[in-house]
Amino acid sequence: MISLVFIFSHFQRGYAAIVLRWMQGCKFAVRIYATTLLFVCHEK
Repeated sequence: MISLVFIFSHFQRGYAAIVLRWMQGCKFAVRIYATTLLFVCHEK
């Protein structure tokens, strides 16, 4: 029973880290997209 809880908490921590990393990557991609869009609009 204890091992199951340990595995679950470990998995949850890993999942949270993956989600956090994915969110950071998404934010980075959105920033690049917004910057590119602003640059293109400014050039026109």
